[in-house]
Amino acid sequence: MTQYILGELIGSGTYGDVYEAFNAETRERVALKRIRLNEREGMPGTALREISILKRLDHTNIIRLITIIHTDTLLTMVFPYIEYELKNYILIHQNADRMNLIAQLACGIDYLHKMNVIHRDIKPQNILVTHDGVLKIADFGLSRNMEVRVPPYSSEVVTLWYRSPELLVGNTSYRFYIDIWSLGCVVYEIMTMEPLFPGESKENQLALIRRIAGARKPLMKFIESKEIPETISNIIMGCIDLNYETRISMNEILRFLHSEGYSGVYSDVSRDIESVPVIHSNFNSKRPQNDV
Repeated sequence: MTQYILGELIGSGTYGDVYEAFNAETRERVALKRIRLNEREGMPGTALREISILKRLDHTNIIRLITIIHTDTLLTMVFPYIEYELKNYILIHQNADRMNLIAQLACGIDYLHKMNVIHRDIKPQNILVTHDGVLKIADFGLSRNMEVRVPPYSSEVVTLWYRSPELLVGNTSYRFYIDIWSLGCVVYEIMTMEPLFPGESKENQLALIRRIAGARKPLMKFIESKEIPETISNIIMGCIDLNYETRISMNEILRFLHSEGYSGVYSDVSRDIESVPVIHSNFNSKRPQNDV
């Protein structure tokens, strides 16, 4: 850790904190996600999953894991420092091409699903944007590799405002379509800068969803009242479908965007699992916690 000069705390979570830092050797700004380790219980399952998933991913619109640093008491994940959260970027860059941001987000989620990964926490706070407008999906602590484990999964995933109705009623056999619901909520928020379903509890969230999206025509009128372009309205309508079996697919979303000239960036090249260096790997990982 001596090569990293710790800066300001920029975020906190259940298992650790995120700091801005400076790499004294390369002179680069980085973000350090630091997780305290319990010697008896080992590494939290969320951290283990996040690392194993990020090692496999290589896409312009996915945050890159630079390296991992282990000690007996601390696990540190090193990421590039990304300047903005999604909504802050839009607020500061008033003329930002929002359709382009949506296309980048869709390409990133499509790549994840092609790699058999469900993110399980798509929301504006987990979407970062560089100073030159490159979008990065981040925070894979709740993510799942669908090749590793079969259902049931936990339904207590996804931040409430972006949680699909099937999760709200306790479905534990879900697949990629839960991310697509979240995507629809975020796309609406990109266009309006306000949340679509700002519920205060699970019960209130469900009631809000039923009131706004319980029938297709009222939902369409609600979206049209926000003066959202037709292509984006169609994407939101397709994502915000109470029936997950008929919810729009990522391929259909990308076709909508392509019809408007937004193809985004896509790469199906996965990184070799050994390409992320590990420093000082002397930690206890025999009992990963919270395997959900």
